[in-house]
Amino acid sequence: MKYLTFCLLLAVYEILGSELLDPECIISQDKPRVAGGYDAKENSAPWMVSLHNGDTFLCGGSLISKVFVLTAAHCVLTTGQPQELWARVGEHNLNKYKGSIGGTFGWQQFQRSTYKVKYIYTHPRYTTIRAYDIALLKLEREVRYTAYIRPICLLQNNGIENWQEYLMKIKQLSVHGWGKTENGLISHVLQTTNLPQINRSTCFKYTKYPLDESHICAGNLYRHVRFGDSGGPLGFQFKANGFDYYIQCGIVSNGEPGMGVAVFTNVLSYADWIVKVIKYDHEYM
Repeated sequence: MKYLTFCLLLAVYEILGSELLDPECIISQDKPRVAGGYDAKENSAPWMVSLHNGDTFLCGGSLISKVFVLTAAHCVLTTGQPQELWARVGEHNLNKYKGSIGGTFGWQQFQRSTYKVKYIYTHPRYTTIRAYDIALLKLEREVRYTAYIRPICLLQNNGIENWQEYLMKIKQLSVHGWGKTENGLISHVLQTTNLPQINRSTCFKYTKYPLDESHICAGNLYRHVRFGDSGGPLGFQFKANGFDYYIQCGIVSNGEPGMGVAVFTNVLSYADWIVKVIKYDHEYM
């Protein structure tokens, strides 16, 4: 098994020019709301996580390994003690409970599982959503990967500069979330849409605060993120050797600058910080 994982990691490195945080990340075979979007196909985004303060839905997030969830810092700094924060994986419909992994209820296979958040790591320089809006959540126990629960592909340090260049050339990026739709209500069913990427100089007209490589702008009046989508992943598909890798490049940060344009934390800019936090946690926590 270790040899198989090593071979997979080596193959991915040769194809992508960069290592993936978890080589077991999902390889998407689907073509891909979020306002202006549509219901995501069930199990089409097995990396999605819904974060809850008790029973109250807070934000989205993405599963990046068996014990870590990636989200926005502003989502978790108001939740109080870590024991109040819960992460649900395998979630599609917030109102449709399917239980925990490994059990059955009648004919229905259990898909969703809930995990207590043990530690919250926010970027030390975060103060507002204008910059450093990123957080890692360490789960109390390991997630069991299934057909319904898989990590998202996250690039590590090697070759990041090339990926930054590649990212800026992508015209359409996709996003998933349970945010408000056109009716102004939180969507209980996971939504997805493609967003047009906007250059930072145009984006600045709406944000009125400085933007740099650590930000991504995307969206318009017809397709955009809304309240409730915060913390969720922005990503793109990368085709290589007949496979579609779904790679996370952003986190929903500021969804309301204006005209449907939203600001996302550029995950590629924090690849080094993510690796350092995970290494620190492994060695000292």
